[in-house]
Amino acid sequence: MTQDEIKKMDKKIRMVQDPFGMGFQSFYKIISEFAQMKGKPKEEILRQYIVWKARTV
Repeated sequence: MTQDEIKKMDKKIRMVQDPFGMGFQSFYKIISEFAQMKGKPKEEILRQYIVWKARTV
């Protein structure tokens, strides 16, 4: 994924309240949508997001 695509995904994820609790379904849907759009497994999209997020902190 490009950095701009990851930034768009990050913006959507940050709008989800409690993404690893009650908002997990919304978080999962965002990851799934980007995976389908890019034709890659959800795990790969999540891995790229985590690596990008760790570098920007």
